[in-house]
Amino acid sequence: MILLPLAMETTGSAGATGFGTRLEAIDVVVMVAYIVGIVGLGCWVGLRHRQKGGEAKEYFLAGKTLRWPIIGMALFATNISCVHLVSLAQSGFDTGLLNGNFEWMAAFTLVMLGLFFAPFYIRSRVATLPDFLERRYSRASRDWLAVLSMVSAVTIHIGFSFLTGGKVLEALFGMNIYHSIIIIAVLTALYTIIGGLMAVVITEGVQTVIMIAGAAVIAFFAWHAMGGWEPMKTVLSLENVFGENNTLMVSMLRPHGDASGMPWYAIFLGYPVLGIWYWCADQTIVQRVLGARDENHARVGPLFAGLIKILPVFIFVMPGLFAFTLYQTGKLKVSDTTVVRKGEINLTRAIQLTTNPLKEEQVRKLTEAGLYQDDGVTDIQVALDKKLIDADAAKVLRARQKVAAYTLDPGKAEALTANGFYKDGNVEGLTRAVEAELIDRPTAEFLKAKAVLASFELDGEVLKQLKTAELYDEKSHVVKIDRAVEKNVISPEAAAVIRTYGDPVVDSKGIYGVMITQLLPPGLTGVMVAALLAALMSTVAGALNSISTLFSFDLYKRFKPEATDPQLVWVGRVTAGVAVIVAIGLVPLLDSYESIFNGLNDIIAHIAPPVTCVFMLGVFWKRASATSAKLTLWFGSGLGALVYAIGKIGGLSPAFGEVEVVKFIMGIPFMMMAFYLLCACVAMQVTFSLIWPAGESERASKLYWEHPFEALKDKGWPGLGDYRVLASLLIAVMVVLYYFFR
Repeated sequence: MILLPLAMETTGSAGATGFGTRLEAIDVVVMVAYIVGIVGLGCWVGLRHRQKGGEAKEYFLAGKTLRWPIIGMALFATNISCVHLVSLAQSGFDTGLLNGNFEWMAAFTLVMLGLFFAPFYIRSRVATLPDFLERRYSRASRDWLAVLSMVSAVTIHIGFSFLTGGKVLEALFGMNIYHSIIIIAVLTALYTIIGGLMAVVITEGVQTVIMIAGAAVIAFFAWHAMGGWEPMKTVLSLENVFGENNTLMVSMLRPHGDASGMPWYAIFLGYPVLGIWYWCADQTIVQRVLGARDENHARVGPLFAGLIKILPVFIFVMPGLFAFTLYQTGKLKVSDTTVVRKGEINLTRAIQLTTNPLKEEQVRKLTEAGLYQDDGVTDIQVALDKKLIDADAAKVLRARQKVAAYTLDPGKAEALTANGFYKDGNVEGLTRAVEAELIDRPTAEFLKAKAVLASFELDGEVLKQLKTAELYDEKSHVVKIDRAVEKNVISPEAAAVIRTYGDPVVDSKGIYGVMITQLLPPGLTGVMVAALLAALMSTVAGALNSISTLFSFDLYKRFKPEATDPQLVWVGRVTAGVAVIVAIGLVPLLDSYESIFNGLNDIIAHIAPPVTCVFMLGVFWKRASATSAKLTLWFGSGLGALVYAIGKIGGLSPAFGEVEVVKFIMGIPFMMMAFYLLCACVAMQVTFSLIWPAGESERASKLYWEHPFEALKDKGWPGLGDYRVLASLLIAVMVVLYYFFR
């Protein structure tokens, strides 16, 4: 057995190298050419259509001339943004393919859009979805949805896109995040405000190709660097100190109790709530369908988008999973990048291994049962079966045994020695040894754990001082070590101990930038940055056009019914400009989320249920009344806001967070919260409809199906082009994919 005390490791400076060092002249040329080209195209399309007379519906709905390929690509492009390109890669790095469910489940809700919702949207000839709610229910429902849609578009589609794009460009170029956001906002708003929906969908069609191509390129290089699927699975199967491996990362459907909070049933119960709101009832998305030239194009366009939605799992999420295994083997080097948080050390493993998990009473009972001697449990499994210890204690005890018995492979020890990392029983700089590809990260974890058991000691008073100074988090066990030394909270000697036995804190939000600069050859970096810009600009452009449409048609025209088409277009352009300014102002607030993707979906989970409810019952239940819809939107939105506020205040206030009701609410994962809120909204609307039944106006609208199969009676295109055939094929493909990645 070899004793392996460690020399102090350094995590590197977050700004030491920066992502921008790999950018070369050709990359800059590609990026500038892209920006000039896409803005020029959007402005040209817009000016060309303005010459046709400047009608409002020409501006907002592209004159209702859109065909299914453009609709499908525009739906996909508006959905995919920097948030997806960056945060899905981050989620792949953190949890594997799990968040790919948000992409594949979208196919089922797009089928619902094409089969059940789109026909009514086209037949009613509405310009906005709030307009549809007025025709189905009442003016009050229209007004509420218009305001809610504008708020969600500014926050979710624009605000989060600005935040993510700013973070990426800050990492790539070293630019101030707000300078980056303002430049992109001005360029995007320029062609959106000038060109309207036609400019948006034309540029989105171009950008869809760029996004898919760019993401596919980095996916290929990540796959190539890892050596393929099987080597990746081999790395995932490596066990850590606690006997755990990462093989579950390749599974889309997780078991009950999964640490992510998204087991398989949460996906199937919670996602439809978010998905129906997003794909079937959100103006930013559905506006592309409203611009369809006829009902068949409106049906087939979403189905085409559902087919394209298969790709993100393979070109957005899976590269993040490959990045994780590349990180585990040292092929992806993060020690001198912004992925490692400068001056922060995680003591979780050191504290777990050195803290005795047994209480005095447990030791007494174990001794009486003959299962404790020489300061150790003789048979952990028997003790666990007899319920003398719990699962957490057994996990730590087994880890201690495994670490104590661990020996370094002689071949690896020889390689470490030859390269200067191993001398007289010391491993000097495990992070550097991993990134030199001499050992993998699980091996490094065993070596560090062995040293921790051998000599790690940290006075509890030190942790108490750190906690008092708000430099130590008891939940995450993260110490802000540099600030602690600067403020003289702890001595440099104590800091050296913490650095030696703790682990660097990895912030995976920047992992996509690391992949771009380390995996791609010079020249292709510019293509990838162009893809990121394409994703950001397409989403922001679509949201701006939708906001201007909503304000002009649903609010301004109500109070100014005599407004001319040129006036509506002008008001829409001003509204888009204001929306940009508001979204930029929201960026600091949105930046408080640690995970952009989870933050975005957390907000959606609390605002979507009442909207999903009134649209679903409105289309599928003819007895849904106007009064019930109005009250459900009001009370449902209020309930969602209340639950959201309770959860956030509970997280900020420890005392408030200990209240039983608050703890219960905070303990509900956002996907299940969305489902519970929907159930509450459905109960509300059904009850209200029985109390205040639907009147003649609701029944006369005919904007509901007598029964679900009625939606499938309309004649489609002949042969394979029939929307029913295409929907069946899409569902079959998704079932096969889920079976393979279950």
